[in-house]
Amino acid sequence: MDELLTRWQRGWSLSRGWTNYTETDHVIAVHAGEPDRQVEFFTTDQYVDRAVRTALAAPHPPGTVRLAVISDNPGVVVPALHPLTVRYTLWVMSTPLADHPRHPIPPEYELHLTSNAGAIHAELRHDGESAATGRIAVCETDAVVDMVQTDGAHRRRGLARALMSALVTEAHRQGATTGILLASTEGQLLYSSLGWIPRHQLVLAGT
Repeated sequence: MDELLTRWQRGWSLSRGWTNYTETDHVIAVHAGEPDRQVEFFTTDQYVDRAVRTALAAPHPPGTVRLAVISDNPGVVVPALHPLTVRYTLWVMSTPLADHPRHPIPPEYELHLTSNAGAIHAELRHDGESAATGRIAVCETDAVVDMVQTDGAHRRRGLARALMSALVTEAHRQGATTGILLASTEGQLLYSSLGWIPRHQLVLAGT
């Protein structure tokens, strides 16, 4: 579990451009420097008590410090996060990229792919306007999916599947073999239908 968390965090940090991170005593600190997210800590449930103390001691304004804990038993983790405020729980999922299904781009949409600092950005456009976007960051043989979004006016048209196919295809072409992502409960249904397997859960809390 420790290894999967580290692999996901490295790709996620690359995708967001938050490459200033450190690890101390099994707690990773990502120094985002954003107004509402100064620092985010990551750990496993084995070290949750230590991570909570670290988050509470962080010299940042209330509401700008986050802590994410990966676990197979979030019901035990949630009470241990007090006095931090639990925000939500996500699923950690992975899949072999070679087995990922391929879905075509609907004919009325155009795919635009760009790369920036190791992250591949995909956008589906309709009549010149953005309809769906997403990123995938390639770190050695891992590809971490991030920020897949579909505009409300274009949902239920298979755009998320088409976008994922495009991202995975390009990441696989660049040498990645394993995909990793975080999914909401709703998103898990989509990704499970594409062959992604839930591995653990991740509880997010904050000051």
